[in-house]
Amino acid sequence: MNTTRSEVPPETEGAVITADLRRALEPRLITELLGQFGLTEVDIATATATNPRSVRRWKLGTEPTRTTAERLDDLRNVVVLMRESEGMTDRAIVLWLRQRNRELEDHRPLEVLAHGLYSHVRNAALAFLDRDQPPTPPLTDTVRRALDGQSVDTELQTPSTDNRPRRRTRTRPLRAA
Repeated sequence: MNTTRSEVPPETEGAVITADLRRALEPRLITELLGQFGLTEVDIATATATNPRSVRRWKLGTEPTRTTAERLDDLRNVVVLMRESEGMTDRAIVLWLRQRNRELEDHRPLEVLAHGLYSHVRNAALAFLDRDQPPTPPLTDTVRRALDGQSVDTELQTPSTDNRPRRRTRTRPLRAA
């Protein structure tokens, strides 16, 4: 990690980034290295279910929430797994993460990571890399609906007299002016 990018010969640059990424623990460093690898702030935000502005804040040292940090680590692990395989270029890995995947029921790996399904994406990556891997388990109905952009009611109250389920809502306390 002491080597700067300008001191590294182009043919070994990817290996250095991968080695650094494998050892990276802090979100600031992980986001910086994923950016050097070729992922944009939008890609990282998609995989962590946040927004690009949050990613920029992490680069400045702000700590993400625990769940977000776990998703960032999941993305880091998938990139390292694929980068350490022979024959995968950095560009090919970035494209694989962005494109629909048959193993993931035609969903994009970045979007599936956003739902906390690291094992699904890892299995799909291993299948793509042609390793002996059991088939990726199917996505749950709730996740599938969320990925397809359908609303997902997780908390339903008892039906009212007109037999329509009502969504439970939280009320926010009023702020003093």
